[in-house]
Formats: sequence, structure tokens, C-alpha cells
Amino acid sequence: MGSFDDDHGELVFCFRTGGLEVDQARGEVRVGGQTVALEPKPLAVLLALIEQPMQVVTRQELLERLWGRSEHLSDNVLANAVMRLRRALGPELGALIRNVAGQGYLFDAKVQRLAIGRRFESAFDLQPGLAVPGREGYVLDAPLGSSSHSEVWLARHAKTHDRRVFKFCSDGERLSALKREFTLYRVLRESLGERDDYARVFDANFATEPFFLECAWGGESLAAWAAQDGRLAAMDLGERLALFVGIARSVADAHRVGVLHKDLKPANVLVAPAADSAVAAAAAAPALRWITRITDFGSGRLLTPDALKQLGITQMGLTMTAALASDSGSGTLIYLAPELFAGAVPTVQSDVYALGLMLYQIAVGDMRRPMATGWERDIDDALLREDIAAATQGQPQARLHSADELIDRLQSRAARHEARRLADEQARRGALWADERARARTRRPWVVAAVASLAIGLVASAGFYQRERTALQDAQAQAKRAQAINDFLTLDVLQSADVTQLPRGAGLNMTDLLHRAAARVGPRMQGQQGSEASVRETLAGLFLALTDLAAAEAEYQKALDLLTPALPDSDSRIVSLRLRLARVLAVRTKMAEAQQLLARAERDAGPQRLLGSSELAYQAARTRFAVAVLGQRHPQALGDGVRAMALLEQLHPQRLAERFSLRRELVGVHMRVGETRQAQALMAQTLAPPFAPDSVGEITYARGQLQLAQLQIATGETGATEALLLGAREVFRRSVGPNDLYAALVDSLLGDLYVNLGQLDKAIAPLDAAYASFLRLQGPHAQLTLLAATNRCVALLYGGRAGEAREGLASQRAAMAKVGGEDSPAIQGIDFFRAVSLTQTGDARQALALLARLDAGKLAEALPGTDWPWRLQAERGRALIAIGQRTEGLAELEAGVGGMVQRGSAEIFLAPLRTLLNEQRGRPGAEGAAPVSQPKG
Repeated sequence: MGSFDDDHGELVFCFRTGGLEVDQARGEVRVGGQTVALEPKPLAVLLALIEQPMQVVTRQELLERLWGRSEHLSDNVLANAVMRLRRALGPELGALIRNVAGQGYLFDAKVQRLAIGRRFESAFDLQPGLAVPGREGYVLDAPLGSSSHSEVWLARHAKTHDRRVFKFCSDGERLSALKREFTLYRVLRESLGERDDYARVFDANFATEPFFLECAWGGESLAAWAAQDGRLAAMDLGERLALFVGIARSVADAHRVGVLHKDLKPANVLVAPAADSAVAAAAAAPALRWITRITDFGSGRLLTPDALKQLGITQMGLTMTAALASDSGSGTLIYLAPELFAGAVPTVQSDVYALGLMLYQIAVGDMRRPMATGWERDIDDALLREDIAAATQGQPQARLHSADELIDRLQSRAARHEARRLADEQARRGALWADERARARTRRPWVVAAVASLAIGLVASAGFYQRERTALQDAQAQAKRAQAINDFLTLDVLQSADVTQLPRGAGLNMTDLLHRAAARVGPRMQGQQGSEASVRETLAGLFLALTDLAAAEAEYQKALDLLTPALPDSDSRIVSLRLRLARVLAVRTKMAEAQQLLARAERDAGPQRLLGSSELAYQAARTRFAVAVLGQRHPQALGDGVRAMALLEQLHPQRLAERFSLRRELVGVHMRVGETRQAQALMAQTLAPPFAPDSVGEITYARGQLQLAQLQIATGETGATEALLLGAREVFRRSVGPNDLYAALVDSLLGDLYVNLGQLDKAIAPLDAAYASFLRLQGPHAQLTLLAATNRCVALLYGGRAGEAREGLASQRAAMAKVGGEDSPAIQGIDFFRAVSLTQTGDARQALALLARLDAGKLAEALPGTDWPWRLQAERGRALIAIGQRTEGLAELEAGVGGMVQRGSAEIFLAPLRTLLNEQRGRPGAEGAAPVSQPKG
């Protein structure tokens, strides 16, 4: 901690006119370059007049300034001071001091005023040469700056001459900031180890005033260092960018452990010779002559306060994350991100904005140059202009999402230049190729979309791999990868889409196209593991989007097999691939494998990398959410899903389709934990702008409509549900083909809808179609296949075929227990309908034993609805009546039916219970209560 901005305190100036120069800071007067000795009173008169040139300063003002009062003082005392002043200045300059009769005096000349600093007055009576209060052996050397109620001093040890920096403050907010700074330094040290790129804090005094932090001398501020002899401007661009990357990497690592700086600026970056640093001596760039250090975290915040507990650090001076908005405006104005002026919560992107401004200043070699309109003309390198613009976008959603992303761009400039050249060449070649084939091609619109999706995915994947700083990712390897991917797109993917090469009578759909392209990857990219892994991962994502889960799993596994021998398990790519593969395994009902892979990925990543706001943290939360949902652990899933959604919307607000998909999945979880209102509110937001078929894709939007249909079925608001489902099914069959998982889900939901509407004959056909599709797409033991078979049994049960339903439900229960375990919500759902079938087939005692083990909350997780407590109660009543316990059973049945009526239960479930209740009330000895009727409306 060597320096910081002296933003507070009174400015001092140097005044110049003719041969006269008055230095306000030093109290010196020079005439013709020679110092003139002036007594205190004449000097005070000169300063009072020259501060307001060509304006009258009254006698009263002058007397009060010089003597602190004007009463009882003779005019002679002022006249004598003016006379001595004129004499010292000489005849020519002395004549500029004019007497204005009856008023006062003025300085009769135009004056140039130059700001030269700020007047330093210690609030703690600190002076050079005095001992540091409370720190034996150290003597104050010189003030480095001050702000409101705080001072920074350089001190030296009286014997060893070791330099230390002390930051003093009084109580109140400055003490809180000092404690916050101390806490954040501890978080950095405990999370990242002893690092030489952060100002080192040795000790602190929070017991007696003046409170202080004791820090190592870290070097000069970046602004002061850069200005010395034009040092920064004299460097070539490569050296300057290497210097900046060191700064950005320190910020990125702080973000990774959840620490926001919030006041990044040149004054809070220190520069020292690299020879002074043991870390720099072992750095990967030995030619770098300087080391940078980040200092002054007094405005900082912790994104994840839970980290303090995990690290065993006492919380001092830190507010919770929810209070971040209250200090959004803290920091230095020129480096504050625009959204903070509007009161937005500071984020990682706020720090990225400040880094972008500093990158511009470092790139032009001038740390004092503002980034004004037309700044692009100062930067010759087109890619560097793009990088600066991306980091300083006014809208945070358009800005780079992390400091790592900015580092990656800068470090891959050579490869990006080569890739751009290849892309331009590829575009030219592709246009010629397309033109030649246009007449012969009868390609459907979705084929063109598939090719475009693959190309976009490969570009994004290539960008991800560029972000990794390993030996495999040097500029030459990047250029080679770009060429390989370009060749693959042109020579393999587009040829796969050429229907003129298909056998006679053969058709081609989107899934077929991707399978044909995938078959060409290995031969095309033989010996280029990094390139092939990029393509494999992209293909996996596209297969996953098309619900071809087996192909997605295979491609993710191939990508892992390619990269695992070359990279450590902790590498971000390896961790990310394992997380994505775990999600696919969960969907394929390979829960044990999914959980094992998730645990391994999180262990290899380490807890600290998953705490902050990083892509890896998002992927981990997203995978935990998926595994919990598919494992029927919905309360746990809700927390992971909310965190994943917050990270996604912070890191990637432009990924509308991904945000849309995650939101609709969260709607389902809210439904299953009984939060119907939250589900309805989130569903309404999800189907509203900016989300629309044009922005997220027709298929993705139709999948959201399925979630709306499920919500309508659960709440009984089914007036438009059938039309909604039929429209979505048409989208899936037209765009993807008949073998689509979501088209099968439409059939399943249509069957559920018809069952709830009591149209049981109509329900059987779509339920049979859904079962056949799931069986073909996922196999006999997949959860969706088993649930489809269960739904068919429910339709049989309420359609008067209880014996057939009982046998089917017992079979499905045994299979489901092997997949999800005995405690899964799905088992509870099956057991409820088994109990109903047992009562209807004459085994009510076994039904009662089964009902006693059921839980309304878990039933709602399996089959969303708000009426489960009353359905359970009503079924218990029916079973009790069946075994002869009529009084108790009638009370249970009456209460249950009343609750179901109030909750708007589907008539198919309510009707037989209402009929039984009315029959029991009409029997001899029954109380004369009015029959239970169908609810109005």
C-alpha cells in the first residue's frame, strides 16, 4: 500500500503574472525567478489579493484574514503591511497593488492559476520525524496522502530503515472501511496464499485512536510511475499490455474468491521493479521488468459472505451481499461504471469497466488521458479497439463478463488475428462454394439453421479454449485450430447437408445431419486433440438440444477422452466437461454415475473456485440443480436453481435461450415444492419480453409452453391447455422430427389433461404414444418411461379398470424403486394410486397401511398440486368406511372432500369421493347434512 488518491483537502495553487510567481503551497514569492523574502503579514495580503485578481478585497476582509478580527484595529496596520509588500515587489509589480478609495485593495492584473497539489494538515497531529503512534521503532517519514478522516504515511524503522506504510483513521465509517480492508486482505491471503501482487498487510490497530493498518511498501502509484520520464509511453505495446495483464489477473483472482474491489484506478495500483519480487523472478514472462500490486480494498465487498465462515475469518466491516446496492456510488467517479450512477448493485462487471478504462490509458501510454469521444483513433490495433470497447460498454449486459475474459482476449491476440484472416478467407471460399451448389441443393430451412448453429457453437467453443493459458494454447496452436475448424465446417458439415448426395428415397432431418457430420470429425482432425475436443463438445451440446441424449453423452465422453491425457484434472475445461456430462447422465437416469461425476468435478475444481461469480461456478450450480431435480430432491434443487439463474443472468444476460430454459425448469421446481404463486409469477415473466420465439428460438419457446401447460393442469386452469399443447407438438414435429423427446412429453401432458378432464377414453391414446416414444428414446428403465406407464395405469384406475391398474402400478413401483430409491417422490405418487386401487379391489386394510406412509409434500413434488393433504384425508376416509369404521371414515371423507372442493380438485378425482360421501350421509343413522355438490364455476 504505497499510494492512493488525495481526493480530499484544500487545493493549493501557483499564481503567475509577468515576472511574479507566488507558490501557495510553500509560501514562496519569486520575482524574475529570484526568491523574495516577505514577512507573514505582507505575504498574507498578497495571497488574499492575488487569489481574486482585479476584484476589490475590502479592508474588513483583509483585517479579519490577517488578524482574525476587524474591530479596534487601526487602518494603519493594514496600510503598513501593504507598504512593505509593495517595497518587496519593486516599483513595477508593487504598482499592481492598488488602493480603492473608501473600499479596500485589488491586484490589478490578469493572473494564471495552476493547481499544484493539496494542502496537507494532519488531523492526528502527525509530523515527519515523530514516532508512529502505537508502533515501536518506526518513525514517520512523509505523508503520502489524505482523505476524509484518514491519512496515509510512509514510515521507516529507526534502525533497519525498513519502509512501511501506515493508514491512519478515526472512528465511524473510515474505521469500518479500514476493518473491511483488513478482512478482505485476509480473505485474499487465506484463499490464494501469500501473493506478491496484492499490497501486504502486516498488522492492524483497531483498539485505540488513531486506528491504523500497517502495510509493506508496495511501490509507486501507477499514475506517478508512468509519468516519470515518459516511462510508460517509452514501452512498446507488447510490454504495456503485459503490464496490464498482470493487473487484470490480480483482479480476476480476487473475483474468483468473491472479492470485489469497487475502486480500481491508477492510484490503487502500485508498481515496483520486478527484481524486488520473488514471485516475479519465477514468472512465466521473465522479460517483464515490473511487478504490479493491487491496493486499497477499503471500498471493496465480498460477493459470498459465507466464505468468511468457511475460512474461519471474523466478519469485520463487511455488510451482506444484499446491502451492496447501498454503496453503489463509492469509488472514483471517472472509473465508476455507468450503471452505478443509477444505483445498481456493484458486480464483477463494474470492476471490468474500470479495467477497460485503464487498459485504454495503458495502451496509449498516458494514465492521465480521459477516454473521450473519438478515443478509437488513438488505438491502431483493431482487435485491441474491440477489447477496450467490450470492457467499457455502457450497458452491463453488453460488457465483458469477467476480467478473465479480457485477459484471454489480450493473450490470444496473435491467434485471433490469424483466425480472423482465416475466417475472412473462409467466408470468401464458402460464398463461392455455396453459389456453385445453390442450383443443385433442395435443402430445408432447418438444415441451414443446423449448419449455422454448429458454426456458432464451434466459434463459442473455440473462444472458450482460447481462455485457457496452457502450452497447448499458444498462438500457433490457435491458428491451427481455427484452420481445422474452418475446414470441418466447409468440407464436412456443409457436404453432410447436401441432399443431392443422399441415396435415392432417403430423407434427412436435423439429427441425421449432425450424426453425419460427427462421423467425419475423427478423420478430419486426426492428431489435433484440442480442435477435435472443441468440435465434440459443440456437437454434444447440439445433440442435447435435440434430446438425442445417447449421442450427447458419447460426444462429451469423447471430448473428455481427448483432453484428459494432456491436461490436469483441475483444468477448467476438464471440470466443465465433467459437469456437462453429469447433467446428461442424470437426464438418462444414470443417477449414481451423475452424482459421482459431479462430486469429482467439484472436488477437482476446489471450493474457492465455485464460490464467486465465474463460469465454472455457474456450471457447477447448474449441474447440482439438474441432478437434484432428476433425483427428485426438489427442495435442495430450488436453492441451486436460484443460484444458477442469478449467476447466468449476471454472467451471460445475452444468452436469452439458456436463461429461458433455466427459468422454465425453475417453474417446475416451484410447483413441486408447493410454491404455486411463485411458479405462476416466474412463468409469466418467462413468457414475456425479452423472451419470445424470435429471441430464444421457436423450439425453445414451445418447450416453455409445455411448462405453462403443466402449471395449468396442476392449478385446474385448463381452458386453453389443449390448444397450447397441440400447437407445441406441431412445432416439435415440424422442426425436429417425430422422434423428439419433447413431442413425447406433449403426448404425456395431453394424457394427463384428458385424465383430469375426465375424458379417459381420449387419454389412453396419447399416453400409449408417450410410453412408446420414451421406451424407444430412453429405454425401459428411464424415469420418463416409467412415469408414462404409471400415468396410463392411473387412466385405467379412474376408468373403471382398477384390477388391471393395480397390477401395472405394482410393476412400475418395483422398477421406479430401482431407479430413484424407496424415498423418492415418484414412489410416493405411485403408492397413492396403488392405495386407491387396493381400496377399489377390496383390500382396504393394505391401502390404509400404504396411505399412512405417504407425505403430502412429497406427493406435491411428484405430482404438482395444492390439494394433496385433502386427497390423502379423503382416501383414508374411503378406506376406513370400506373396513367398517364408518363414523371415523365419514368424518375423514367429509373433511377431505370439503378441502378438495375448496382447492378446485379435478372432477375425475373428486366425483367418486363425493358420490360415496352423499351415499353415506343418506344411510340410516347418518347426520342430515346437505349433500356435497359439484363446485360452481
